[in-house]
Amino acid sequence: MLRIVWLILVSVLCSPIGNVAQSDDVLESPVAPLVAAASSLRTLWPDLIEHYVNDTGGIEPRVSFASSGLLSTQIANGAPFEVFLSADLTSIDRIPAHRLTQPARVFALGSLSLITLPNTILADNLSLNTLKERLDDKSAKSRIRLAIPSPRHAPYGKAAKEALTLASIWPLDNGQLLAAENASQTLQFLRSGAVEAAIVPHTLLAAKHGKLIIKQLPLELYNLVEHHVAIMNTANNEAMTFAQWILSSEAQAVLQNSGLQVTTP
Repeated sequence: MLRIVWLILVSVLCSPIGNVAQSDDVLESPVAPLVAAASSLRTLWPDLIEHYVNDTGGIEPRVSFASSGLLSTQIANGAPFEVFLSADLTSIDRIPAHRLTQPARVFALGSLSLITLPNTILADNLSLNTLKERLDDKSAKSRIRLAIPSPRHAPYGKAAKEALTLASIWPLDNGQLLAAENASQTLQFLRSGAVEAAIVPHTLLAAKHGKLIIKQLPLELYNLVEHHVAIMNTANNEAMTFAQWILSSEAQAVLQNSGLQVTTP
């Protein structure tokens, strides 16, 4: 029963791309794989999948984006994903071993950026130092809020907390920190004006980012975020093809162009 519930949920969350087979052909047609992907991959996904289809002739996967921690919980509870693109290994380790076909592999490394909008008091000299100064300023006119992905279940949130700690900014006072459910929501919080600054995966900024002001965080302040690919024991041939392709030189080129550091296939 739980598996049926997850099937219904995933069919709503995932976005089928491409033509849907007619009902008379369903049994004979290859099935698009179900992919769970860290939300930090949302911006680059369309370009990645376009290259995947062109390179392999494979079917465009159905994908659901969320924090890696939330996705791993869903998979552990029966969600029928076939490939898991996690932003950390810890989330994959929460999945029962019998659900995996082989050990997870790293396919990319991610970094963080501090961002703000042109109309904020941080815009003229954006840095962790000016962020700290503004956060320490208790005057009403200067109080600002910072958004990061939740460190509880988002790997980029854990990395952001690590950087803020070494920069002597963490912990923040009550009301100064807004923890988002995932990386994408963190960016949305800034765009909506809910916060004056945010720390997000740099890969979310590789596409058109409007008038954002961007400052990459010093790499010595945190460990790069390791993106892993894990294959479930329910993976069909299409899912296996996609999981293998993500480690290829063709995929690595797309990932690098999108702001990720890549590994050697």
